[in-house]
Amino acid sequence: RTVPRRRSCGAAEASVPQALAMMNGSLLPQLLDSFSQLMLTVRKAQYPDDKVDAAYMTILSRKPSANEKAAWLKAIDIYKATPRGVKDPKKAEIEKKLKK
Repeated sequence: RTVPRRRSCGAAEASVPQALAMMNGSLLPQLLDSFSQLMLTVRKAQYPDDKVDAAYMTILSRKPSANEKAAWLKAIDIYKATPRGVKDPKKAEIEKKLKK
């Protein structure tokens, strides 16, 4: 039995197993390591929009779309607006990922 190929509208979509493997595998901690190429490149960028561009170029070899960039800049604003010590579940999840 052959499985029909899914057609994409230009956006890559991960399956649930792919997303779980990415989050629980060894790749994510390697990417978020302080001395990984990704983190070194992002750290060099001065402004948030430059950091988003740097991350996309390092990981995907392309610039983010306007919608992707807007979503990441909104996430950065939310992260910065939440005071340290406040138990914001979204911020706690982001900090947990960044510490690895």
